[in-house]
Amino acid sequence: MKKIFFSLVVAFCGVTYDMAMAQAVMAPKTMADVKVSYAEAVKKISPTVVNIFTKTKVERAVNPFFSDPTFELFFGQSLGGVRRERVEQSLGSGVIIADDGTFVTNFHVVQGASEVKVMSAEGEAFEVDYMTGDKDLDIAVFKIKAKRKFAYAELADSDALEVGDLVLAIGNPFGIGQSVSMGIVSALGRSNIGQSSAENFIQTDAAINPGNSGGALVDSRGRLVGINTAIFSQSGGSQGIGFAIPANTVRAVMNSVFSTGDIQRPWLGAEGQDLTTILAQSLGLKRAQGFLINDVMPNSPAFKAGIQVGDIILSFNGYDIANERALYGRMAQTSLGKKVPVEILRAGKQKQVYLSLEALPPRDPNAQKMLKGSHPLNGYVVEQISPSLAHELRLPYDVKGVAIIQTPKRPTTFGIATMRVGDIITEVNDTEVTTLEELEEALAVRRRGWKIIVKRGRQTLQIIAR
Repeated sequence: MKKIFFSLVVAFCGVTYDMAMAQAVMAPKTMADVKVSYAEAVKKISPTVVNIFTKTKVERAVNPFFSDPTFELFFGQSLGGVRRERVEQSLGSGVIIADDGTFVTNFHVVQGASEVKVMSAEGEAFEVDYMTGDKDLDIAVFKIKAKRKFAYAELADSDALEVGDLVLAIGNPFGIGQSVSMGIVSALGRSNIGQSSAENFIQTDAAINPGNSGGALVDSRGRLVGINTAIFSQSGGSQGIGFAIPANTVRAVMNSVFSTGDIQRPWLGAEGQDLTTILAQSLGLKRAQGFLINDVMPNSPAFKAGIQVGDIILSFNGYDIANERALYGRMAQTSLGKKVPVEILRAGKQKQVYLSLEALPPRDPNAQKMLKGSHPLNGYVVEQISPSLAHELRLPYDVKGVAIIQTPKRPTTFGIATMRVGDIITEVNDTEVTTLEELEEALAVRRRGWKIIVKRGRQTLQIIAR
Protein backbone atom coordinates (compact mmCIF):
# COMPACT_ATOMS: atom_id res chain seq x y z
CA MET A 1 0.00 0.00 0.00
CA LYS A 2 2.79 2.37 0.88
CA LYS A 3 4.58 1.52 -2.36
CA ILE A 4 1.45 2.31 -4.36
CA PHE A 5 0.96 5.60 -2.52
CA PHE A 6 4.61 6.49 -3.04
CA SER A 7 4.35 5.72 -6.74
CA LEU A 8 1.30 7.96 -7.08
CA VAL A 9 3.06 10.79 -5.30
CA VAL A 10 6.11 10.40 -7.53
CA ALA A 11 3.91 10.23 -10.63
CA PHE A 12 1.95 13.34 -9.54
CA CYS A 13 5.13 15.20 -8.78
CA GLY A 14 6.48 14.13 -12.17
CA VAL A 15 3.42 15.54 -13.93
CA THR A 16 3.63 18.71 -11.87
CA TYR A 17 7.30 19.04 -12.70
CA ASP A 18 6.67 18.50 -16.44
CA MET A 19 3.88 21.10 -16.46
CA ALA A 20 6.04 23.55 -14.59
CA MET A 21 8.87 23.04 -17.08
CA ALA A 22 6.45 23.51 -20.04
CA GLN A 23 5.06 26.70 -18.53
CA ALA A 24 8.58 27.94 -17.91
CA VAL A 25 9.42 27.37 -21.57
CA MET A 26 6.15 29.00 -22.79
CA ALA A 27 6.07 31.81 -20.25
CA PRO A 28 6.38 35.30 -21.80
CA LYS A 29 9.64 37.05 -21.08
CA THR A 30 8.26 40.60 -21.56
CA MET A 31 4.88 42.36 -21.91
CA ALA A 32 5.52 42.58 -25.67
CA ASP A 33 5.14 38.78 -25.78
CA VAL A 34 1.59 38.83 -24.40
CA LYS A 35 -0.05 41.98 -25.84
CA VAL A 36 -2.32 41.85 -28.86
CA SER A 37 -1.67 44.93 -30.96
CA TYR A 38 -2.68 46.38 -34.30
CA ALA A 39 0.01 49.03 -34.15
CA GLU A 40 1.65 47.80 -37.36
CA ALA A 41 -1.64 48.05 -39.25
CA VAL A 42 -2.17 51.58 -37.93
CA LYS A 43 1.41 52.59 -38.80
CA LYS A 44 0.83 51.33 -42.32
CA ILE A 45 -2.45 53.16 -43.00
CA SER A 46 -2.06 56.27 -40.82
CA PRO A 47 0.17 58.29 -43.23
CA THR A 48 -2.42 57.81 -45.99
CA VAL A 49 -5.32 59.35 -44.04
CA VAL A 50 -5.69 63.13 -44.27
CA ASN A 51 -7.84 65.57 -42.33
CA ILE A 52 -10.08 67.76 -44.51
CA PHE A 53 -11.10 71.31 -43.67
CA THR A 54 -13.77 73.06 -45.76
CA LYS A 55 -15.33 76.50 -45.91
CA THR A 56 -18.77 77.06 -47.39
CA LYS A 57 -20.51 80.37 -48.05
CA VAL A 58 -24.13 80.24 -46.90
CA GLU A 59 -26.77 82.90 -47.49
CA ARG A 60 -29.44 83.14 -44.82
CA ALA A 61 -32.38 85.42 -44.11
CA VAL A 62 -31.84 87.79 -41.19
CA ASN A 63 -35.37 87.23 -39.93
CA PRO A 64 -35.95 83.48 -39.37
CA PHE A 65 -39.69 84.04 -39.98
CA PHE A 66 -38.99 84.42 -43.70
CA SER A 67 -37.35 80.99 -43.93
CA ASP A 68 -40.38 79.23 -42.47
CA PRO A 69 -41.55 76.54 -44.97
CA THR A 70 -45.24 77.50 -44.54
CA PHE A 71 -44.48 81.16 -45.19
CA GLU A 72 -42.47 80.25 -48.31
CA LEU A 73 -45.27 77.99 -49.57
CA PHE A 74 -47.73 80.88 -49.76
CA PHE A 75 -45.43 83.81 -50.45
CA GLY A 76 -42.36 82.21 -52.03
CA GLN A 77 -38.95 83.79 -51.51
CA SER A 78 -39.74 87.22 -52.92
CA LEU A 79 -40.46 88.55 -49.43
CA GLY A 80 -37.36 87.00 -47.96
CA GLY A 81 -36.19 90.31 -46.55
CA VAL A 82 -32.54 91.08 -45.94
CA ARG A 83 -30.20 88.13 -46.49
CA ARG A 84 -26.65 87.91 -45.25
CA GLU A 85 -23.79 85.70 -46.29
CA ARG A 86 -21.72 83.86 -43.74
CA VAL A 87 -18.98 81.24 -43.90
CA GLU A 88 -19.50 77.83 -42.35
CA GLN A 89 -16.60 75.50 -41.61
CA SER A 90 -16.75 71.72 -41.48
CA LEU A 91 -14.41 68.78 -41.03
CA GLY A 92 -13.90 65.42 -42.66
CA SER A 93 -11.32 62.87 -43.64
CA GLY A 94 -9.83 61.44 -46.83
CA VAL A 95 -7.62 58.56 -47.94
CA ILE A 96 -4.68 58.86 -50.36
CA ILE A 97 -4.88 56.11 -52.97
CA ALA A 98 -2.00 57.02 -55.31
CA ASP A 99 1.59 58.20 -54.75
CA ASP A 100 0.91 61.46 -56.64
CA GLY A 101 -1.37 62.62 -53.82
CA THR A 102 -4.72 61.62 -55.35
CA PHE A 103 -7.18 60.98 -52.53
CA VAL A 104 -10.84 60.12 -52.11
CA THR A 105 -13.41 61.36 -49.64
CA ASN A 106 -17.17 61.55 -49.35
CA PHE A 107 -18.97 63.89 -51.73
CA HIS A 108 -21.10 65.21 -48.86
CA VAL A 109 -17.95 66.28 -46.98
CA VAL A 110 -16.99 68.79 -49.68
CA GLN A 111 -20.35 69.53 -51.34
CA GLY A 112 -20.82 73.27 -51.89
CA ALA A 113 -17.43 74.10 -50.36
CA SER A 114 -15.74 77.27 -51.59
CA GLU A 115 -12.41 76.20 -50.10
CA VAL A 116 -10.90 72.79 -49.31
CA LYS A 117 -7.59 72.14 -47.55
CA VAL A 118 -6.04 69.00 -46.12
CA MET A 119 -3.59 68.22 -43.38
CA SER A 120 -1.44 65.11 -43.21
CA ALA A 121 -1.06 62.90 -40.16
CA GLU A 122 2.26 64.69 -39.53
CA GLY A 123 0.48 68.07 -39.43
CA GLU A 124 1.61 69.35 -42.85
CA ALA A 125 -1.05 71.46 -44.63
CA PHE A 126 -1.69 71.30 -48.39
CA GLU A 127 -3.77 73.01 -51.06
CA VAL A 128 -5.78 70.64 -53.28
CA ASP A 129 -7.32 70.45 -56.73
CA TYR A 130 -10.78 69.00 -57.29
CA MET A 131 -10.75 66.28 -59.94
CA THR A 132 -14.26 64.82 -60.07
CA GLY A 133 -17.09 63.48 -57.95
CA ASP A 134 -20.29 61.49 -57.92
CA LYS A 135 -23.01 62.67 -55.57
CA ASP A 136 -24.98 59.46 -55.90
CA LEU A 137 -22.00 57.28 -54.96
CA ASP A 138 -20.98 59.87 -52.34
CA ILE A 139 -17.41 59.85 -53.63
CA ALA A 140 -15.22 62.87 -54.49
CA VAL A 141 -11.69 62.73 -55.86
CA PHE A 142 -9.00 65.36 -55.19
CA LYS A 143 -5.29 65.74 -55.79
CA ILE A 144 -2.83 67.35 -53.37
CA LYS A 145 -0.87 70.27 -54.84
CA ALA A 146 2.66 69.08 -54.10
CA LYS A 147 5.44 67.69 -56.28
CA ARG A 148 6.43 64.76 -54.12
CA LYS A 149 5.60 61.14 -53.50
CA PHE A 150 3.00 60.23 -50.90
CA ALA A 151 2.29 57.07 -48.97
CA TYR A 152 -0.94 55.53 -50.27
CA ALA A 153 -3.39 52.93 -49.07
CA GLU A 154 -3.36 49.35 -50.27
CA LEU A 155 -6.85 48.37 -51.42
CA ALA A 156 -8.10 44.99 -50.22
CA ASP A 157 -10.74 42.86 -51.91
CA SER A 158 -13.81 43.98 -49.98
CA ASP A 159 -15.79 41.01 -51.33
CA ALA A 160 -13.51 38.77 -49.26
CA LEU A 161 -14.78 40.35 -46.03
CA GLU A 162 -16.89 38.25 -43.69
CA VAL A 163 -19.21 39.18 -40.87
CA GLY A 164 -17.15 39.08 -37.70
CA ASP A 165 -13.89 40.22 -39.30
CA LEU A 166 -12.00 42.79 -37.24
CA VAL A 167 -11.77 46.30 -38.72
CA LEU A 168 -10.29 49.64 -37.68
CA ALA A 169 -11.83 53.05 -38.45
CA ILE A 170 -9.38 55.94 -38.85
CA GLY A 171 -10.32 59.59 -39.29
CA ASN A 172 -10.69 62.96 -37.61
CA PRO A 173 -13.71 62.63 -35.29
CA PHE A 174 -15.04 65.95 -33.98
CA GLY A 175 -11.89 67.64 -35.27
CA ILE A 176 -9.75 66.40 -32.38
CA GLY A 177 -7.12 64.91 -34.71
CA GLN A 178 -6.43 61.54 -36.23
CA SER A 179 -7.93 58.78 -34.11
CA VAL A 180 -8.41 55.03 -34.38
CA SER A 181 -11.37 52.95 -33.24
CA MET A 182 -11.82 49.18 -33.43
CA GLY A 183 -14.78 46.93 -34.13
CA ILE A 184 -15.99 44.14 -36.35
CA VAL A 185 -17.89 43.84 -39.61
CA SER A 186 -21.49 43.67 -38.42
CA ALA A 187 -23.14 43.06 -41.79
CA LEU A 188 -22.41 43.15 -45.51
CA GLY A 189 -24.36 44.34 -48.54
CA ARG A 190 -26.53 46.85 -46.68
CA SER A 191 -28.74 48.45 -49.30
CA ASN A 192 -31.77 49.90 -47.58
CA ILE A 193 -30.45 52.82 -45.54
CA GLY A 194 -31.51 55.55 -48.01
CA GLN A 195 -28.11 57.11 -48.63
CA SER A 196 -28.09 56.74 -52.42
CA SER A 197 -29.55 54.80 -55.33
CA ALA A 198 -26.44 52.57 -55.42
CA GLU A 199 -25.87 50.93 -52.06
CA ASN A 200 -23.73 47.98 -51.05
CA PHE A 201 -22.44 49.20 -47.71
CA ILE A 202 -20.24 47.49 -45.15
CA GLN A 203 -21.80 47.83 -41.70
CA THR A 204 -19.46 48.06 -38.72
CA ASP A 205 -19.64 48.74 -35.00
CA ALA A 206 -16.26 50.50 -35.03
CA ALA A 207 -16.96 53.97 -33.63
CA ILE A 208 -17.60 56.43 -36.49
CA ASN A 209 -18.39 60.01 -35.51
CA PRO A 210 -18.81 63.35 -37.33
CA GLY A 211 -15.42 64.09 -38.91
CA ASN A 212 -14.77 60.41 -39.66
CA SER A 213 -16.66 60.68 -42.96
CA GLY A 214 -14.31 59.97 -45.85
CA GLY A 215 -11.83 58.22 -43.57
CA ALA A 216 -10.44 54.72 -43.81
CA LEU A 217 -11.94 51.43 -42.72
CA VAL A 218 -9.08 48.91 -42.72
CA ASP A 219 -8.48 45.27 -41.90
CA SER A 220 -6.03 43.94 -39.31
CA ARG A 221 -3.24 44.07 -41.93
CA GLY A 222 -3.74 47.79 -42.57
CA ARG A 223 -5.37 47.35 -45.99
CA LEU A 224 -8.25 49.60 -47.02
CA VAL A 225 -11.56 47.74 -47.08
CA GLY A 226 -13.87 50.76 -47.18
CA ILE A 227 -14.44 54.50 -46.96
CA ASN A 228 -16.46 55.50 -43.88
CA THR A 229 -19.52 57.38 -45.09
CA ALA A 230 -22.46 57.38 -42.68
CA ILE A 231 -23.67 56.62 -39.19
CA PHE A 232 -27.06 55.58 -37.90
CA SER A 233 -27.65 57.84 -34.95
CA GLN A 234 -30.34 59.84 -33.19
CA SER A 235 -27.85 61.88 -31.19
CA GLY A 236 -25.31 62.68 -33.92
CA GLY A 237 -22.66 60.47 -32.32
CA SER A 238 -21.64 56.87 -32.80
CA GLN A 239 -24.15 54.28 -31.59
CA GLY A 240 -22.41 51.22 -32.94
CA ILE A 241 -23.91 51.33 -36.45
CA GLY A 242 -21.65 52.79 -39.13
CA PHE A 243 -21.51 52.28 -42.89
CA ALA A 244 -18.64 52.28 -45.35
CA ILE A 245 -18.35 52.28 -49.14
CA PRO A 246 -16.58 49.03 -50.16
CA ALA A 247 -12.99 49.25 -51.41
CA ASN A 248 -14.02 47.48 -54.62
CA THR A 249 -16.30 50.42 -55.44
CA VAL A 250 -13.40 52.79 -54.81
CA ARG A 251 -11.19 50.66 -57.06
CA ALA A 252 -13.72 50.78 -59.93
CA VAL A 253 -14.13 54.55 -59.50
CA MET A 254 -10.38 55.16 -59.56
CA ASN A 255 -9.89 52.92 -62.60
CA SER A 256 -12.42 55.11 -64.38
CA VAL A 257 -10.83 58.36 -63.17
CA PHE A 258 -7.30 57.33 -64.13
CA SER A 259 -8.37 56.10 -67.59
CA THR A 260 -10.96 58.74 -68.54
CA GLY A 261 -10.47 61.62 -66.09
CA ASP A 262 -14.02 61.23 -64.81
CA ILE A 263 -16.24 58.86 -62.85
CA GLN A 264 -18.05 56.76 -65.43
CA ARG A 265 -20.44 54.23 -64.00
CA PRO A 266 -22.12 51.32 -65.75
CA TRP A 267 -25.81 51.72 -66.48
CA LEU A 268 -28.51 49.11 -66.92
CA GLY A 269 -30.97 50.87 -69.19
CA ALA A 270 -33.97 49.30 -67.49
CA GLU A 271 -36.51 50.38 -64.91
CA GLY A 272 -38.25 48.33 -62.31
CA GLN A 273 -39.32 47.93 -58.73
CA ASP A 274 -38.31 46.06 -55.61
CA LEU A 275 -40.31 42.97 -54.77
CA THR A 276 -42.73 43.35 -51.87
CA THR A 277 -44.03 40.39 -49.92
CA ILE A 278 -47.44 40.64 -51.59
CA LEU A 279 -45.91 40.97 -55.06
CA ALA A 280 -43.58 38.04 -54.44
CA GLN A 281 -46.50 35.86 -53.31
CA SER A 282 -48.52 36.80 -56.39
CA LEU A 283 -45.59 35.70 -58.55
CA GLY A 284 -45.24 32.44 -56.68
CA LEU A 285 -41.92 33.35 -55.03
CA LYS A 286 -40.88 32.20 -51.58
CA ARG A 287 -38.88 35.36 -50.79
CA ALA A 288 -39.39 39.04 -51.52
CA GLN A 289 -35.93 39.38 -52.97
CA GLY A 290 -34.95 40.62 -56.43
CA PHE A 291 -35.58 43.43 -58.89
CA LEU A 292 -38.63 43.27 -61.16
CA ILE A 293 -38.12 44.81 -64.63
CA ASN A 294 -40.96 47.07 -65.78
CA ASP A 295 -39.34 48.80 -68.76
CA VAL A 296 -36.28 48.28 -70.96
CA MET A 297 -34.77 51.06 -73.04
CA PRO A 298 -33.95 50.17 -76.67
CA ASN A 299 -30.23 49.62 -77.40
CA SER A 300 -29.38 49.74 -73.70
CA PRO A 301 -27.08 47.16 -72.01
CA ALA A 302 -30.16 45.42 -70.56
CA PHE A 303 -31.78 45.28 -74.02
CA LYS A 304 -28.60 43.85 -75.60
CA ALA A 305 -28.37 41.23 -72.85
CA GLY A 306 -31.87 40.04 -73.65
CA ILE A 307 -33.48 41.22 -70.41
CA GLN A 308 -37.24 41.63 -70.88
CA VAL A 309 -40.16 43.29 -69.13
CA GLY A 310 -41.36 40.96 -66.39
CA ASP A 311 -37.94 39.45 -65.69
CA ILE A 312 -36.76 39.39 -62.08
CA ILE A 313 -33.04 39.92 -61.53
CA LEU A 314 -31.96 37.52 -58.78
CA SER A 315 -28.17 37.82 -58.87
CA PHE A 316 -25.45 39.90 -60.48
CA ASN A 317 -21.97 38.51 -61.13
CA GLY A 318 -22.61 35.73 -58.62
CA TYR A 319 -24.01 37.92 -55.83
CA ASP A 320 -27.62 37.79 -54.68
CA ILE A 321 -29.62 40.95 -55.38
CA ALA A 322 -32.08 42.01 -52.69
CA ASN A 323 -33.35 45.18 -54.36
CA GLU A 324 -32.60 47.95 -56.86
CA ARG A 325 -30.09 49.72 -54.62
CA ALA A 326 -28.15 46.50 -54.18
CA LEU A 327 -28.10 45.91 -57.94
CA TYR A 328 -26.71 49.36 -58.70
CA GLY A 329 -24.31 49.04 -55.78
CA ARG A 330 -22.88 45.87 -57.31
CA MET A 331 -22.72 47.48 -60.74
CA ALA A 332 -20.86 50.48 -59.29
CA GLN A 333 -17.98 48.28 -58.16
CA THR A 334 -17.66 46.51 -61.51
CA SER A 335 -15.34 47.94 -64.16
CA LEU A 336 -16.66 49.07 -67.53
CA GLY A 337 -16.26 46.68 -70.42
CA LYS A 338 -16.65 43.61 -68.26
CA LYS A 339 -19.19 40.95 -69.22
CA VAL A 340 -20.92 39.52 -66.16
CA PRO A 341 -23.49 36.78 -65.62
CA VAL A 342 -26.94 37.88 -64.47
CA GLU A 343 -29.39 35.37 -63.05
CA ILE A 344 -33.01 36.16 -63.89
CA LEU A 345 -36.37 34.55 -63.27
CA ARG A 346 -38.63 34.51 -66.34
CA ALA A 347 -42.07 32.92 -66.30
CA GLY A 348 -41.14 30.87 -63.23
CA LYS A 349 -37.89 29.53 -64.69
CA GLN A 350 -34.38 30.64 -63.84
CA LYS A 351 -32.18 31.73 -66.71
CA GLN A 352 -28.70 33.20 -67.03
CA VAL A 353 -27.89 36.08 -69.38
CA TYR A 354 -24.68 38.04 -69.83
CA LEU A 355 -24.59 41.81 -69.38
CA SER A 356 -21.78 43.84 -70.99
CA LEU A 357 -21.20 46.88 -68.83
CA GLU A 358 -21.23 50.17 -70.73
CA ALA A 359 -20.82 53.77 -69.62
CA LEU A 360 -23.90 55.94 -69.40
CA PRO A 361 -24.15 58.01 -72.63
CA PRO A 362 -22.88 61.55 -71.99
CA ARG A 363 -25.32 64.42 -71.73
CA ASP A 364 -25.44 66.65 -74.80
CA PRO A 365 -24.21 70.17 -73.91
CA ASN A 366 -26.23 71.55 -76.84
CA ALA A 367 -29.42 70.27 -75.18
CA GLN A 368 -28.88 72.68 -72.27
CA LYS A 369 -29.63 76.39 -72.24
CA MET A 370 -30.30 79.36 -69.98
CA LEU A 371 -33.66 80.84 -70.93
CA LYS A 372 -33.92 84.60 -71.49
CA GLY A 373 -36.84 86.83 -72.32
CA SER A 374 -40.00 88.44 -70.99
CA HIS A 375 -41.50 85.32 -69.54
CA PRO A 376 -41.61 83.59 -66.12
CA LEU A 377 -38.75 81.21 -66.98
CA ASN A 378 -36.21 83.97 -67.57
CA GLY A 379 -32.92 82.96 -65.92
CA TYR A 380 -33.75 79.27 -65.58
CA VAL A 381 -31.30 76.70 -66.97
CA VAL A 382 -33.13 73.86 -68.71
CA GLU A 383 -32.14 70.69 -70.54
CA GLN A 384 -33.98 68.41 -72.91
CA ILE A 385 -34.61 64.97 -71.42
CA SER A 386 -32.08 62.37 -72.56
CA PRO A 387 -31.35 58.85 -71.31
CA SER A 388 -28.43 60.11 -69.23
CA LEU A 389 -30.43 62.98 -67.70
CA ALA A 390 -33.39 60.68 -67.04
CA HIS A 391 -31.00 58.26 -65.31
CA GLU A 392 -29.46 61.04 -63.22
CA LEU A 393 -32.83 62.49 -62.18
CA ARG A 394 -34.32 59.01 -61.62
CA LEU A 395 -37.01 59.60 -64.25
CA PRO A 396 -38.85 57.05 -66.41
CA TYR A 397 -37.00 56.46 -69.67
CA ASP A 398 -40.08 57.24 -71.74
CA VAL A 399 -40.69 60.66 -70.13
CA LYS A 400 -40.90 63.58 -72.56
CA GLY A 401 -40.24 67.24 -71.85
CA VAL A 402 -37.59 69.68 -70.70
CA ALA A 403 -36.10 69.53 -67.21
CA ILE A 404 -35.13 72.45 -64.99
CA ILE A 405 -31.56 71.82 -63.86
CA GLN A 406 -30.77 75.20 -62.29
CA THR A 407 -32.94 77.96 -60.85
CA PRO A 408 -32.00 81.67 -60.89
CA LYS A 409 -30.65 83.28 -57.73
CA ARG A 410 -33.30 85.99 -57.88
CA PRO A 411 -36.52 85.33 -55.91
CA THR A 412 -39.13 83.67 -58.13
CA THR A 413 -42.71 82.77 -57.30
CA PHE A 414 -45.54 81.58 -59.51
CA GLY A 415 -48.79 81.82 -57.55
CA ILE A 416 -48.19 79.63 -54.50
CA ALA A 417 -45.78 77.23 -56.24
CA THR A 418 -42.04 77.65 -56.84
CA MET A 419 -40.26 75.91 -59.71
CA ARG A 420 -37.59 73.47 -58.57
CA VAL A 421 -34.60 71.63 -59.98
CA GLY A 422 -35.88 68.37 -61.46
CA ASP A 423 -39.28 69.73 -62.52
CA ILE A 424 -40.21 68.58 -66.04
CA ILE A 425 -41.95 71.19 -68.22
CA THR A 426 -44.45 69.38 -70.42
CA GLU A 427 -46.80 72.17 -71.51
CA VAL A 428 -46.85 75.98 -71.88
CA ASN A 429 -50.18 77.74 -72.50
CA ASP A 430 -51.83 74.57 -73.81
CA THR A 431 -48.89 73.88 -76.17
CA GLU A 432 -47.19 70.52 -75.65
CA VAL A 433 -43.44 70.71 -74.96
CA THR A 434 -41.17 67.75 -75.73
CA THR A 435 -38.01 69.51 -76.94
CA LEU A 436 -35.97 72.58 -76.09
CA GLU A 437 -36.95 74.17 -79.42
CA GLU A 438 -40.65 73.68 -78.69
CA LEU A 439 -40.24 75.28 -75.26
CA GLU A 440 -38.50 78.33 -76.70
CA GLU A 441 -41.17 78.70 -79.40
CA ALA A 442 -43.95 78.53 -76.80
CA LEU A 443 -42.23 81.13 -74.61
CA ALA A 444 -41.66 83.45 -77.58
CA VAL A 445 -45.41 84.06 -77.96
CA ARG A 446 -46.26 87.06 -75.77
CA ARG A 447 -49.10 86.51 -73.35
CA ARG A 448 -50.87 88.43 -70.62
CA GLY A 449 -50.73 85.34 -68.45
CA TRP A 450 -48.91 82.05 -68.39
CA LYS A 451 -50.03 78.52 -67.63
CA ILE A 452 -47.18 76.05 -67.21
CA ILE A 453 -47.69 72.32 -66.63
CA VAL A 454 -44.84 70.51 -64.89
CA LYS A 455 -44.27 67.00 -63.58
CA ARG A 456 -42.70 66.75 -60.15
CA GLY A 457 -42.16 63.15 -59.20
CA ARG A 458 -45.56 61.52 -59.45
CA GLN A 459 -47.39 64.85 -59.28
CA THR A 460 -48.59 66.99 -62.17
CA LEU A 461 -48.73 70.67 -61.24
CA GLN A 462 -50.37 73.61 -62.97
CA ILE A 463 -48.49 76.84 -62.39
CA ILE A 464 -50.14 80.17 -63.15
CA ALA A 465 -48.06 83.32 -63.64
CA ARG A 466 -49.07 86.86 -64.50
